[in-house]
Amino acid sequence: MTIPAQASWVVRKILGAVMFLSNTTGGCSILQKNNYSISKMYYEMRGFVPSVPWRKLICNNFAPPKCMFITWLTVHDRMVTCDNLQKIGVQCSIQCCLCDVGFDTVSHLFFNCPFSANVWGDVLQWLGINRRPEKWENELQFVVMKYKAKSGFHQIYRMVVSITVYLLWRERNGRKFQQIVHTPDSVVKDIQLMIAARCYQLPKLVGLVP
Repeated sequence: MTIPAQASWVVRKILGAVMFLSNTTGGCSILQKNNYSISKMYYEMRGFVPSVPWRKLICNNFAPPKCMFITWLTVHDRMVTCDNLQKIGVQCSIQCCLCDVGFDTVSHLFFNCPFSANVWGDVLQWLGINRRPEKWENELQFVVMKYKAKSGFHQIYRMVVSITVYLLWRERNGRKFQQIVHTPDSVVKDIQLMIAARCYQLPKLVGLVP
C-alpha cells in the first residue's frame, strides 16, 4: 500500500520497511522462517560484499584512535610520504630521514628501513617472538593470518603493530620538521609505555603485558 502522508513517523517507518523488504530478494520469506535472525536479514539486505584482508587488524584493535588512523592510512598507502607527495606535484627530498639511505615510502619506512627494523625487532623480542622483521606487506599478512583471534595476546599483538607504526611515523615527522632525534631504544620504550597504559584500561589484558 502507499504510505499515507498523514501517518505518524513510526507508521511511515514500518510501512517503508515492509516495502523495502518486498523489493528485497527473499526479504519477506526470511521474516516467516522459524530461525529468523537480524544478522541474516542484514546480510540479505546488504548483499554480497567481499571481506578485505586487513579488517582483522583495523576492526578488532584496541589501540588509541590516532594510532588506528595512521595504521589505516598505512594499509591503504595513503600516508603523506615524499613519494606520494611527488605524485601530486609536490617537490621534496625523497630521502628517508630515519636512515638517510633509503627512500621515504611506506614500504621502506615499515620495516625495510634499518632504524624501523631495529625498533620492530626489539619489540618482537620484547613480546617473546623470535623472528626477523619483514617488509610491510609481509608483516600485514602475518598479523591478519596469525593474530586474528580474540585472545588476549592476539589483541596485544594487533595493538603493538598499530602503536609501533604510529610512533615510527611520529619519529619520522619529528626528524623531518623539528630536527628532534630519538634513539631506537627510546622509541621502543615509548611503545612499551603506551601498550602498558592501554592494557591497564582493559581488564582482559591486565597482566598479559611482558
